[in-house]
Amino acid sequence: MYDYEEKPELNITPLVDIMLVLLAILMVATPAIIYEEKIQLPDGSKTEVSQTTKELMIVRITDDRQIHIDQSKMSFGELINLSINETLSRTIITTLTVLFALFVLYFLGGEVINSFAFAMLIGCISGVYSTIALTTPLVYTWSHGQYHDGTEKPAKQVNEKEQMAAAYHAAKRAVRQSNGARRPRNRKRK
Repeated sequence: MYDYEEKPELNITPLVDIMLVLLAILMVATPAIIYEEKIQLPDGSKTEVSQTTKELMIVRITDDRQIHIDQSKMSFGELINLSINETLSRTIITTLTVLFALFVLYFLGGEVINSFAFAMLIGCISGVYSTIALTTPLVYTWSHGQYHDGTEKPAKQVNEKEQMAAAYHAAKRAVRQSNGARRPRNRKRK
């Protein structure tokens, strides 16, 4: 017998087909529709706007790693300090804005989004901290060749024998490369 309480399954395939055809028609027809709206924008202020010219900044880095901005001489450490001071406020404002949104997601977002928001919170905090407090001193230290305690690394001592051996091997390689194209190879006979 037929069970009248059982409901039949709904077949939505024809509905999907119709929606795809309508979407294709709209994608073709929409670029051809011209719609124009006249908007009255307010006029700007009637005061004169001064035409300011942008100043030209000349940055030079010499062979001995001295940085010259315009006419002033600046060390690498001073440049890093200036860069951090100029971008710190923008970094803090951006980070606090993102953190506010993430806190809202974490506390009000529900159980499903909590793990995502927590991972984003940790990533945002650690990213800002590592950029400002870890990476900058590391770059400065690497560029100056210092150990972690601030003492200078000793320059590599090369004795006269090592210099002579390196020059000999370089000359030998150069001769081998220049004669290699002209000299026939020794072939082994079977």
